[in-house]
Amino acid sequence: MAEQNLTPRPAATLLLLREAEGAPEVFMLQRTSKAAFLPGAFVFPGGALDADDAGERAARRVLGLDDAQASARLGVPSGGLAYWIAAARECFEESGILLAFDRKDLPVGPKRADALEPFRKELNAGSLLFSEFLERENLYIHAQDIAYYSHWITAPGRARRFSTRFFVACAPAGQHGAHDRSETVHSVWVSPREALERDRRKEIELIFPTRSTLADLAGFGCGIIGLAELALLAVDRRDVDDAAELALAHAFDHLPRHVEQRAQIGVDHRVPLLGLHPV
Repeated sequence: MAEQNLTPRPAATLLLLREAEGAPEVFMLQRTSKAAFLPGAFVFPGGALDADDAGERAARRVLGLDDAQASARLGVPSGGLAYWIAAARECFEESGILLAFDRKDLPVGPKRADALEPFRKELNAGSLLFSEFLERENLYIHAQDIAYYSHWITAPGRARRFSTRFFVACAPAGQHGAHDRSETVHSVWVSPREALERDRRKEIELIFPTRSTLADLAGFGCGIIGLAELALLAVDRRDVDDAAELALAHAFDHLPRHVEQRAQIGVDHRVPLLGLHPV
């Protein structure tokens, strides 16, 4: 009974996209088989919010969005900006890809990202705060480059529950990323369609929210990657137990794809229109 009453822990996950021949690719990590949560599964970078994400010190390093605006997008009374900060932090900790800009408003390049890579270990260990790291390196997060996408809540009855906000961003040029060799043991850039095919062949393990998100991404082809039409797919979805998964998966497979019909299933946010191109 106690497990069923667990309050879901706030979390953020980031879908990193990059252009590739034929279709956009998404960055995925395989969790270690020793992980307490989702052992062996292929996931997007992400994790639980921490106290520093919600602090004023971190908020001062964010441009283009304040807490009131972020909270309105998420439909929460306050604390919304912490999810954007957590998404950027977890992205760097888990993938080594740094979504940040310097004081001249230039994005962090691959050489500097490589030089900053050793700080991932300190951030993961909690011996270095993300806000402190950003201050020390005089870096800022451009919140408008991170689009809110969807909301998933772990079903009651699970040993661990999360209320996870999914975000989408384009990977900075030249930053390729890599797993941390601790919580994650493998990393790959893969097209959504290929990831789904590998899941169907039982070559990799995907959980339902990941699979459903990849199915959305698989509807987009090559071209300039942006965030407009993808953002219009944003819906508030809730994780389900195993018994209901097939029925819900079937329902999502048959959801109308037309933008105007998205309102019928609960559009969860509004973001700047920057746009992926549908096939």
